[in-house]
Amino acid sequence: MLLEKARQDETKEKIRATARKLMAEKGIENVTIRDIAATAGANVAAINYHFRNKELLTYEVLRDVARNSVKRRLAMLDETEAAAASEGRVVTVPEIVRCFIEGYLPEDSSTDGDLLAKLILKNRLTPTEWTSAILSEEIEKMAHRFVEALRKATPHITEKDLGWRYHFMVGTVVIALNDRSNPGRMLRLTRGECDTDDRAELRRQLEAQLVRTFA
Repeated sequence: MLLEKARQDETKEKIRATARKLMAEKGIENVTIRDIAATAGANVAAINYHFRNKELLTYEVLRDVARNSVKRRLAMLDETEAAAASEGRVVTVPEIVRCFIEGYLPEDSSTDGDLLAKLILKNRLTPTEWTSAILSEEIEKMAHRFVEALRKATPHITEKDLGWRYHFMVGTVVIALNDRSNPGRMLRLTRGECDTDDRAELRRQLEAQLVRTFA
């Protein structure tokens, strides 16, 4: 009995991990239940048993991605603020930006950031009840934390301008990561100079651009 439950749990986690990987690579709408089943070495009946349908599986995957991103960023921001407080200073804009980008381009090269960017873009273009719920329940409080940190770091910026600039910060990151779904575009436009598959360089350029946003 325990062995059977362990096998079922293992299958469920493998399906979830496979769905997460495929959705990050191909896009949320471009992955079918059959794609997930074939890649996971499972069958469609197993997916339906554990998740009932693709929408519920997608909801679970994206909720977990958003939740993990929030935990990662807030932990990094907490650590950064604690270090700054011990030095008797306010956290700087570059430090806040670094914490923010960690949710999209983590240094461990996880593809979860790509999927989070796809979720946010999907909700902007074709919002559904479940995409809106994930962003509201998982992301909203974190956004307030980052806005508050930026408010303290940029007393020269008005409340109105701060709000717009935070909005543009999110948009810049989301569009930059989703542009990676069009392979080679930036290489063609820049005569081979800019490669969005170079994640370290993409992160460096994003950080520099976002810091300038709050100058």
